[in-house]
Amino acid sequence: MWRGNPLVAMIPPYLLGIGISLLMTLDFWRGGESGSSTHALFLYAIVSTAVGYILYPVKSSVFSSPLLAIFVWSSGAAISIFAFWLVVSVTLALPLVIRLGLAIGLIQATILLLRHVIGRRFSQARAGVLVAALTILCASSPIWLSPWLEWSGEHSPLMDLALAMSPPTCFAVALDYDYLRSPWFYKHTAYAMHRYEYPSAGLLIFVYGFLCLAAVRIDRRFRKSSPNEPFGKFQHDT
Repeated sequence: MWRGNPLVAMIPPYLLGIGISLLMTLDFWRGGESGSSTHALFLYAIVSTAVGYILYPVKSSVFSSPLLAIFVWSSGAAISIFAFWLVVSVTLALPLVIRLGLAIGLIQATILLLRHVIGRRFSQARAGVLVAALTILCASSPIWLSPWLEWSGEHSPLMDLALAMSPPTCFAVALDYDYLRSPWFYKHTAYAMHRYEYPSAGLLIFVYGFLCLAAVRIDRRFRKSSPNEPFGKFQHDT
């Protein structure tokens, strides 16, 4: 009776987000790394997105369409931020929480859609590893590009490019949070001594939205070329 019900299908990512991410974020928060609610929500967004990607049920047959399954899972991940916001009682305005929820859903949908379309050409296991590696590489770009900051000048396009490449930047922009001046980055990178600019929210929405639309279009072309293939044909792990 529950098969194909979007509201019920949102429950797993919702519980995963509020459960696992809540424990990890609170443990980090209690460790003294941050005293701000904004940082706690920023960290929650990163952890919940990573957990949601890892535990996404690739072989799920709840929906006849894999794209609908991805949309529902991403929506559940986005909604989970409100449970975290209510449970922790962080002092942050609701509009910022809504913006962060939309950012979580957009990033989650982007990486899951990319894994799905790449998995149509290769196996889902290989696609999962490839997309995870690319996401980690982009997310950590402000860290591994940091050594070049010493000679790049006070304000280099390289710094802005590193920020634009990193998915966590989307969360930071949604929260109006300068995460490069958080305690960890202050200790381990040289960003505090340089001037940089975060990309606009409109640009980030355009880029990730474009990636989602491109993935949907590629998936549609695959389905047209193999119209009789059932959902799950490309969901193998070999």
